[in-house]
Amino acid sequence: MEVLEGHARREALDYCAAVLGVDRATLVGEMPYTACLFAHADGRNGVGILTNYRITSIEIALAGDPGWVRRRDIFAMCDYLFNKLGVNRVWGMISAENQTALNFASKMGARNLELLRDEFGQGRHANLFSLQKHECPWLKQAR
Repeated sequence: MEVLEGHARREALDYCAAVLGVDRATLVGEMPYTACLFAHADGRNGVGILTNYRITSIEIALAGDPGWVRRRDIFAMCDYLFNKLGVNRVWGMISAENQTALNFASKMGARNLELLRDEFGQGRHANLFSLQKHECPWLKQAR
């Protein structure tokens, strides 16, 4: 996992927004953000965009090529967020229509908290997911 800066950070944001089907303003607005790149030798890449950092929590949006995520990526991401940044909760919104992402969040150990009606526009709902540090199965595996 590599934390990106400058032009590479903006390109990662544009890529993530395009994959998620939103524009850059919808994804981060005017908020500060961090972009993390997950690159693999087989050419599959993924991006994590981190926004809404509030000392105890942070929002994440993930996008990537099919099959991009590896167990080591998930551990690296959880380690960075929970141990290095020190947040207690990671949360994100997933389109209610994106079954692949909903399944991924559940497999990660995140809990589906609520359906947010019209979050992405009229008739486009989102599920709010949350993963707390004490519930994170990826950190428990490393102990």
